[in-house]
Amino acid sequence: MISVIISNCGGVGKTTIAQDVCAIRPEEVKYKEIGVKTECNKLAQKYKNYQMLSYKNYMDLFVELFLHHVKSKDGDIVLDISGQRVYNFLEGVQRYKCISQDIDFFIIPIIPDLKIMRRTIEILKCLIGECEVPPEMIKVILNRVDPNLTSSELKKQFQPITDYMQEAGVPMKEVFTLRDAYDFFQQRDDSLLLKEEVFAARDYDYMVQYADNAEEKLHFIELHRIQRLGRDYFEDCQYIYESLVTEYMEKKDAEDAVQTSAVSA
Repeated sequence: MISVIISNCGGVGKTTIAQDVCAIRPEEVKYKEIGVKTECNKLAQKYKNYQMLSYKNYMDLFVELFLHHVKSKDGDIVLDISGQRVYNFLEGVQRYKCISQDIDFFIIPIIPDLKIMRRTIEILKCLIGECEVPPEMIKVILNRVDPNLTSSELKKQFQPITDYMQEAGVPMKEVFTLRDAYDFFQQRDDSLLLKEEVFAARDYDYMVQYADNAEEKLHFIELHRIQRLGRDYFEDCQYIYESLVTEYMEKKDAEDAVQTSAVSA
């Protein structure tokens, strides 16, 4: 499975999503990560099953994607495209239409900021229009979502995006949400807080009950709150990834069925 996480805006959670949605695999998923990132080696340093991919230009990258697709390698490639590289990448996709056929998903994160939403619509227009990417291949992740919002309130908060998606024919089922976990991310250090640590069993009730003083009690209460935020966040990540895997496998099964029918005929 080849996924491209792309945004022309900073601060939308693009690299975080590359790390957490696409890097921290649910144990039952049998895919092995063979490569991620084209811009920095942070993930390659932190996760031993990562192979660092770096390219002097996107032509080399496109060739690698084609070879990966043709050879049906067992593993995923996750590409993190940002800044000026976004436009270079889209120019290449527009020029070589076969590239979009090798990419399974274009993942676009967005936060509830009007200016950023307008710039994100530019990317959506380019993908659907000039690059001729099928709308079902585009997955929008609404990031930093207040978990207390109703569905109508959420739609209103991201109205420019949802309105354009409806206009462009992108099904709303292609939209995912990540609950706001800002305080959790403030606690993460450079080593990255892995999912196993977030789900570690800790009896905070016991720790609070037998703390030495009020300050220590409040410290454990705050840690418990942070852990809950992390759990909610990683549950969202796992749901997004499993949804992508399911859709990918269904698409591959359909392609295999068509090929089998063609051979039989």
